[in-house]
Amino acid sequence: MDIYQLLGYIASALTTIHYVIAVFTLCLIAHCFLGYTVEITRKKVAFSIISIIIVQAGYYIIEAIYEASLPKEVVQGVLEGNINDPRVVAFYEHSGFMSKAVNGAMYVAAFLFFFMVYKNRKMIRAIESTVCLYGYYFYVNKAIVYSYIFLRGGKSSIFDEIYRITTEKTYVHMFIIELTSFTIAVIILMILYLGYYKKDKLYVVRIRDRIAVVSWFVLTSFWIEKVFANTDLPIEKRYELLSVLGGFMIPILAMFVPFYIITKTADMAIKEKNVMQETYLQAELEYIKQYKKAQVDTNAFRHDIINNLSLMKMMMESGKEEEASKYLDTLIGDIKALSPEYNTGDEMLDCIVAMKVDKMKEENIKFSLDGAIEGGLNMKPMDICNVFANATDNAIEAAKMVENDTWIKMIIKRTDNFCIVKLANAVADKVDVETIFENTGYTSKEDDIHHGFGLKSIKNTVKKYDGIIKAESNDKEYVLSIMIPR
Repeated sequence: MDIYQLLGYIASALTTIHYVIAVFTLCLIAHCFLGYTVEITRKKVAFSIISIIIVQAGYYIIEAIYEASLPKEVVQGVLEGNINDPRVVAFYEHSGFMSKAVNGAMYVAAFLFFFMVYKNRKMIRAIESTVCLYGYYFYVNKAIVYSYIFLRGGKSSIFDEIYRITTEKTYVHMFIIELTSFTIAVIILMILYLGYYKKDKLYVVRIRDRIAVVSWFVLTSFWIEKVFANTDLPIEKRYELLSVLGGFMIPILAMFVPFYIITKTADMAIKEKNVMQETYLQAELEYIKQYKKAQVDTNAFRHDIINNLSLMKMMMESGKEEEASKYLDTLIGDIKALSPEYNTGDEMLDCIVAMKVDKMKEENIKFSLDGAIEGGLNMKPMDICNVFANATDNAIEAAKMVENDTWIKMIIKRTDNFCIVKLANAVADKVDVETIFENTGYTSKEDDIHHGFGLKSIKNTVKKYDGIIKAESNDKEYVLSIMIPR
């Protein structure tokens, strides 16, 4: 084995590792930017890696046996690119067939991995990710190859040494290209894993923006085909133009749209967070306002209670029992007025309910509360605001679409392990529950920018407390159940 063959084997190993990294990269992209729920475990990762290694190892063993059986003059003819020798042509045909077979097996292994890691719509997500893997892997590799050729001057001889004939220089070219691809793939994976997945940063890109990204990639890739189709240009000029487009302009242009969309999505997420912080502050201010009012009312009641009781005593002593009874009823009504209209058992939830009930009254939505949480919810006030302010807003938006008898109910129960808050509301039509919890930015609201994030935010916050969220719907009502461990 000479140095060039060694470089070829190293390049092949880097290709395999790059492919594995691409599979994991697609999973992280699907989770962080598409909102798909994934469950990546060591066993699943090991299965993926071992499957791909077995496929590649089998390929190398078969190829090694085949090449060992070739006469020396055929091997020399392959190295020299002697396509006039039918045995060399047969070698190329065999290599092409084996390459397609191993690539097919690799994509099958990737499909099985995707099928295992996705928790919802496994088959559809696995097929979708496998297709995206092909596009991603093809596009990145092509861009790097064209960039390399561009940096080498865009000469047709470089194209030939990479794509058409196998020489010692081919191994050098492929080693440099695969090392570059591997390095870039590792950087992208680390950015996604450490910058987004590990920090649980989820910026769900909307459907129309995903279509824009795919369309942009297809559009920029189409330019390459147009260069080859232009037969009026000399071959050297065509290769030079191809290297400029494929190696310089297209990678830069192709990065622009995804970068813009991700930046815009992150900005929307920040705005949503700011909106929730404002809601939280409003709830806090409302609580302080109600507390101060209650203090004033209580102090006034304390001041008046002695006079009221003295007056009642005089009525009783004078034989005016009926008047005393009416006065007592009035006094009891005043005492009830000092208590909050709705008591959930949690101060922050009380504030949210008080705020949202005013909004419900504006929309002529009836509200009822059944039950209370003894000791409050085992959640941070900001998270309580995040979950229940969003959930109540969604309920109001759905309920106001109902023309008659529109209502919202909050039902609170407690078990040995969970505090359960159910928020039910009237609906005009049955809600597609599965679509809502796919975390893809679904919304029925006109302001879909923030509403889609609200659904995602509820799910992520409940998940943070190891809670459970469940939704049910029929033609008349929608019920969201939120279970938080005690």
